[in-house]
Amino acid sequence: WAEPVSRPDLSAATGVVDPYAYRHRVRELMSRPIVAVAGTVTVRQAVNLMVERRISSLFVCDDGRPDGPVSGYGIVTERDVMRLVAAHGADALSQPVGGFASRPLASIAAGAFVYRAIGRMERLKIRHLAVRDEDERLAGVISARDLLRLRAGAAIGLDDAIRAAGGAAEMAR
Repeated sequence: WAEPVSRPDLSAATGVVDPYAYRHRVRELMSRPIVAVAGTVTVRQAVNLMVERRISSLFVCDDGRPDGPVSGYGIVTERDVMRLVAAHGADALSQPVGGFASRPLASIAAGAFVYRAIGRMERLKIRHLAVRDEDERLAGVISARDLLRLRAGAAIGLDDAIRAAGGAAEMAR
């Protein structure tokens, strides 16, 4: 009983964790410029804009300006549009986006670490998170797609290490 309980060496298990999310800030991954529209824009116009700009969300506010306080915005995403069309058919395309934009807008500080954005998105079960600057103004957006690129890097590196392993011992490491 001189040696109570041996503690497992966790360094091997935690060595696989990609430290990127703990070292980098949201501002490094966020997408810019911000695309904002007035709440009176129709779903059809919003979809056309998302297709044209190759983006998956739009911010919605009264005047359509992209530089206001975060509290004045809602967000419309591709999924929101799909749900609206599924519920209302083609008639949904003529509805104004202001009527179904998600509010209040979930956001995170641009200076926050990336792991905090991941945690907030998972907790809220959302795929887009507004990014705010020090003055609480809309600064950008971070999406699940941005984070997937981050996570894919670690997975690709792990896959490469597995393929390059010369045997069972190397594979175990």
